[in-house]
Amino acid sequence: MSLTKGQKKEWKNAYKDMKHGQERVQIELSRQYSKEEAKREFDNSHTGQIWGFVKFLGIVILIAAVYQLLFR
Repeated sequence: MSLTKGQKKEWKNAYKDMKHGQERVQIELSRQYSKEEAKREFDNSHTGQIWGFVKFLGIVILIAAVYQLLFR
């Protein structure tokens, strides 16, 4: 089964379009992934900051309680 010149050209163009479409999908997926990654990083950094603050408050309260008990 041999293809004519016109059919070969059509197949080549269809193949190029398919390749280009795959590249666009890949680029879009990587963009979407990087957005999700950035959001995750942002959430994690704030969670870490909040925990750090809570630990700091706990230590301050503990020191204050010990101070109260010792130097009443």
